[in-house]
Amino acid sequence: IVSGNDRVFYEETDEILETGNDMITLSDTELSILGRVDIQLNSIERAVLFGLGGDDFIDASAFHGTTILVGGSDADQIVPGVGTSVLLGDDPADAAVRAGDDRFIFQEDGGENSVLIRGGEGHDTLDFSSFSSAITVDLSNVGAEQLVSVGELRLLIQDDDFESVIGGSNGDTLAGNDAGNE
Repeated sequence: IVSGNDRVFYEETDEILETGNDMITLSDTELSILGRVDIQLNSIERAVLFGLGGDDFIDASAFHGTTILVGGSDADQIVPGVGTSVLLGDDPADAAVRAGDDRFIFQEDGGENSVLIRGGEGHDTLDFSSFSSAITVDLSNVGAEQLVSVGELRLLIQDDDFESVIGGSNGDTLAGNDAGNE
């Protein structure tokens, strides 16, 4: 069981970071990486997860705390946690981990969520397709927080590097930027 400020290492390799086509799921009580032994968690308030290489799926939607989720060099799918999240499509500290076509998937969870997001290189998409309440997203609103859904989601887009946005099912207001939007 991991608790407090512990760092998780894989016993087989003594490494923290995982590479490949990973499916990583984080909840308040467990860190699960497909094909690995699940790690039980206790009293974790902040989590930092790196996908690195391969087509990774990182899902922290069942984690209530602060998350920093970083994709990698390929086509990643990233789902933020409940609370405050920083989502990065690629690792800004590692020039070798770039150019993934990333999808950031947002879900209604009934909580007030705040997300800072940067897509990075590649064709990056904000996906609100699971939202049943109306949303408002302006891809050109960079560096200022925007209210996407009242009582649900505040979003701060860090760079003008998103090419696509997918709306939900209820009369959304979507605005593009200069990045050749779809």
